[in-house]
Amino acid sequence: MNISISYNWLKSHFDKDIPNSGEFVGILTKNLAEVEGVEIRGDDTIFDIKIMPDRGHDLLCHKGIAREVSVLSGVPLKNEKRKTKNKKSSPATMLRVFVEDVKLCPRYMGLVVENIKVGDSPAWLRTRLESVGQRSINNIVDITNFVMLEIGQPMHAFDLGKLATNDKQQTTIEVRKARGGEKITTLDEKEIILTPDTLVIADSNQALAIAGIKGGKDAVVDGATTSIIFEAANFNAVHTRKTAQRVGIRTDSSKRFEHGLSPSLVSDAMSLAVEMLVELCPDAIVGEAIDVYPEPQQEKTITMSVKDINGILGTTLSGDEVEKILNRLDFKNERRGEIFVVTPPLLRLDLVIKEDIAEEIGRVYGFDKVIDAPLPPLSFTPKPLKEYYYANMIRDTLVAQGFSEVYTSSFQKEGVFAVENPLALDKAFLRKDLATNIKQSLELNTYNAPLLGLDEIKIFEIGKAFPGVMQEKLLCVIGIEMVKTNKKKAEITREALEQARTLLGEILENPIDGEFSENIFEFDLGAFLDKLPEPKAGEPFTSTSTRYTKFSPYPFMLRDIALWVPEGISVDDVLSVVSSEAGELLRTKKLFDVFTKEFPEGKKTSYAFNLVFQSYEKTLSDEEINSIMERITTTLSAKSWQVR
Repeated sequence: MNISISYNWLKSHFDKDIPNSGEFVGILTKNLAEVEGVEIRGDDTIFDIKIMPDRGHDLLCHKGIAREVSVLSGVPLKNEKRKTKNKKSSPATMLRVFVEDVKLCPRYMGLVVENIKVGDSPAWLRTRLESVGQRSINNIVDITNFVMLEIGQPMHAFDLGKLATNDKQQTTIEVRKARGGEKITTLDEKEIILTPDTLVIADSNQALAIAGIKGGKDAVVDGATTSIIFEAANFNAVHTRKTAQRVGIRTDSSKRFEHGLSPSLVSDAMSLAVEMLVELCPDAIVGEAIDVYPEPQQEKTITMSVKDINGILGTTLSGDEVEKILNRLDFKNERRGEIFVVTPPLLRLDLVIKEDIAEEIGRVYGFDKVIDAPLPPLSFTPKPLKEYYYANMIRDTLVAQGFSEVYTSSFQKEGVFAVENPLALDKAFLRKDLATNIKQSLELNTYNAPLLGLDEIKIFEIGKAFPGVMQEKLLCVIGIEMVKTNKKKAEITREALEQARTLLGEILENPIDGEFSENIFEFDLGAFLDKLPEPKAGEPFTSTSTRYTKFSPYPFMLRDIALWVPEGISVDDVLSVVSSEAGELLRTKKLFDVFTKEFPEGKKTSYAFNLVFQSYEKTLSDEEINSIMERITTTLSAKSWQVR
């Protein structure tokens, strides 16, 4: 996800000067995230930063980026303490909160504020929001947007006067699944029919918001609002993502929840929002926050040694250097000689194992400082994997006999196991065999036989199929298709398949049983492997210099040419001329007929060629190919060779 960061806003987190905008781009790109754009707006500079998914939980905000700038540049953050201007008072309305499923909403905090005045935000707040493309709405809504852009925690405000209140002046906020047929009209006038698996924020009468995604218009804060409920909550990332997709709404709020957020942010967001509100509305009456947090997030400790860190990074850091970097990262740590017990901040959900901590240390230390070192010699004898070993023997044997290995789709039109969301109607089931796909592959390759220069198509595949309930089989299938028709085509094909089967049996020293069907032979490789002994350690594999070129998506065009040449003119002499005149569009050339005949002027030889033309860029026209053929004919005739 990309986020817009204001340089002026960022500077407000520091007492000292931070790197200038040019240096800022270099530091972030080298050590944290790619800066995809820089725009000057008045006296401010706006950076478009691409945050990778693993850091979306803490970097989609100005304070998160400020923390990283502090770590990477060494400039300390400003010591920010929450002001305590809000009076401890009792609003007339009491708030109750009910959370139906704490797995979907691990934490919910609500707070009543009365005696407020809704109006325009002060200039500094409007400037901050507008600098990153956020429209100023009113002081209350702007506070919630500022909090999200400042610390990464989405918030929302409801007009308390528009919510249901009982006779005891109590308002209940429910975090629950939507009821059947329940509807909500969002702030942008979009009516959504809610399904029972949609999490909503509601009062005792109706849904007020789609949790973590979008507020409803029924409780919108407007110019007549005098009392509000501030809410800050933590919602399940996966559920939020699925709900956003289902209702077709993705907001700045939902994108942040989809990355996963620490529940600890909820109280920070509420404190900041209340502080700002009291500053903008000094006469506000602020109630006590209701915090539903049954399973508080626990700190994690990760134990690792200096040797572990150096082993992972390939460095030679000392214990003192490691400790200095951990302190710079603001990671709580306890040192026991060369052992460190590290407690990452609650915000850093990505730090789980010692490799994560080592990566953070390496990032701050500088990966460019890691010196190349040769790997130590291997001191073990590798044990071949049986399935892989014998599958490779089969591959090598068949390839040596002119076969090509193919990989076909694991999905077919029919089968036992259906796919819930198939890519196409003919790929709605897991394949029950390999033969079906190989048959299709033979047909497709036959169409391209002239381009491939083949008289027969010989292919095979090794893969898994799913022939029945809870059944998975490793199969091998061999297919042969004779391109030229022949009265004995079926007999020749069967004989070739038998030869391949017999040869494999001899190489593997076990007879192979399977099923023949027309031009295909398929056998259960998994069952066959059970008969074979465990392989012995063999020679290590060596790389080859084989290079592959892409297959053109455009159709090829076929032309034939035949000519008489004097005795002594070879095939290569003719093809050299043909290739030179045909140019790069000539893909293959094949001699398909040759004979010699006596003429009064002496013996002459007839050569006949198949020429295949194809472009990687477009579909060729008859005019283009005819022009090439005319050029070839003219050049051949100029040598006194007779084109027939």
